[in-house]
Amino acid sequence: MSAPGHQQDGSGMAKAALPLRSRRRIKLALLLIAAVSLYTVFYLGHFPTSKDYGQFFSSGISKEGISGKQRNATLQARAEEVKMAFRRGYGQYLRHSYPRDELRPLSNESIDNFNGWGVTVVDSIDTMFLMGLTEEYEHARSHVATTDFQTCKGGVVPFFETIIRYLGGLLSAYHLTEDQTFLSAADHIGRELLPAFNTTWKLPSFSVDLVTRTPQWGWSGRTILLSEAASNQMEYKYLAHLTGHAEYFQKSDQVTRFLQKKLGGYGLWNTMWDAMSGLPSNAAWSIGALGDSAYEYLLKAYIMSGRTEKYLLEIYIKSMRGAVNRLVYLSRTRQLLYITEVVEKRPQGTMQHLSCFFPGLLALGDYLLQDSDFLPGEREKFRFAAEGLAYTCWILYADQITGLGPEEVRFHPYNGDDDYQSGRWVHHLDRWKAKGRKGLPPGLRKPPPLRGKTGKHKDYDYANAGYLLRPEAIETMYIMWRTTGDVVWRERAWKMFEAINTNTTVDGGAFASRSHVDIEEKLMRDESPSYFFAETLKYAYLACLEDDPLPLDQYVFNTEAHPLPIFSWTQEQRERFGV
Repeated sequence: MSAPGHQQDGSGMAKAALPLRSRRRIKLALLLIAAVSLYTVFYLGHFPTSKDYGQFFSSGISKEGISGKQRNATLQARAEEVKMAFRRGYGQYLRHSYPRDELRPLSNESIDNFNGWGVTVVDSIDTMFLMGLTEEYEHARSHVATTDFQTCKGGVVPFFETIIRYLGGLLSAYHLTEDQTFLSAADHIGRELLPAFNTTWKLPSFSVDLVTRTPQWGWSGRTILLSEAASNQMEYKYLAHLTGHAEYFQKSDQVTRFLQKKLGGYGLWNTMWDAMSGLPSNAAWSIGALGDSAYEYLLKAYIMSGRTEKYLLEIYIKSMRGAVNRLVYLSRTRQLLYITEVVEKRPQGTMQHLSCFFPGLLALGDYLLQDSDFLPGEREKFRFAAEGLAYTCWILYADQITGLGPEEVRFHPYNGDDDYQSGRWVHHLDRWKAKGRKGLPPGLRKPPPLRGKTGKHKDYDYANAGYLLRPEAIETMYIMWRTTGDVVWRERAWKMFEAINTNTTVDGGAFASRSHVDIEEKLMRDESPSYFFAETLKYAYLACLEDDPLPLDQYVFNTEAHPLPIFSWTQEQRERFGV
């Protein structure tokens, strides 16, 4: 595929920009791809499909049940299929939308919804590199090198989305390639966004005016959203480590220092804050929208910077304790575990697709932390919650005709008459322990899928039946596989990808969101978000690899799935930054 304006050498690759080590990596990846292709064509006679490798894998089969040779061939074929999906969808973006931000896949039009800097390109660079897609990567590098990140349409850029998509993407690309082009662009964007912190309580504003260099406010007025304010530590602290600029560390660190003092008695933060008073402006707790990545970054920032910022670990454990104790509930009939928003101390019964990152976060904490980091019995409780919630995220896919998970469901009250409190999981868990821990813990019984059944049987109805190409569930499947070693999670990730590949592809090969997951008719939405390439397809691809190129004890993923390396502060940085 030849991208617009892409200058190539005689071999079809613009090689000069890549460091030697990176070129060798790509060559090895391409040789591996060629070897797999030759094997499938000459020994199997065709490229394997899901039916071919279905004989080798089924839900729950152990890896001892097939030979290593068969397993590796199957996984390599799967990885190739994910890669082909990326090339097909990204190719449609290049053909119809580049250099605009995102493709409208039904109309083949484009939209600039994130600064007009080509967010789909920048968000996808590390995915291209990991997949060994040299041509796409070279074009993306050229795009970054020639983009003016100082101007945008309207002059105002959103702080949070620019941090996680652009800054995170550029930092990850720099680490993987050692190409100064990416670090220079990241440093520039990081500086341009610093005025967001010029608020009364130093919490970042919704956006920044690049012309006047002043904080600006968005749809919520002068209300600061928890997830948007507290999800920049990974990007800014890694940028501080790379550049030595203390301001990046200090501006970001002061946000979590502020929130540390405001942590509620249950270990949770309200999802909205008043920018002028520095006080909560609502009475809602959520691990989903408006809250999610604020909690995610506590663990990840702690791990990423060499476990030196102990206060982040302390807040993380307290917040996970609060989330598991206050936000996790049990459904009445199928005994499914779910996590919901609590407003005015009343559970709402809804579970968002966005919340499906949470079991993966719990599993990651269990995998990386020590027994001494938890209270007695707490690690086991978190592990139970991770497994039960992860299964619910899977069943919300497996229950649907399309095999895709809905954006939001509402579980039925545990005892009717809006009585959700009776289903509070920790109470059921305590009773199970008191009765001698007989049988499986509540929430871990794993009922079978009920595809084609009504909400009465499923224990939930749709609050939003759409599938927005989101990554959170497949992310958790990947993390559960890597942290537990149980291949059933990897198989679930693959089934999710198959459903996505089958049911979200539109004419021409692009991918589009769906309006309803439990209707066979393709009711599509004219959108193809950049996070689909940055996150959903990346996690699907990584779940197909036997050898992980990004081990979880060496890398952490930001909330846009951009891998950043675990590092150690230099002594000079510790002293200057006040670590």
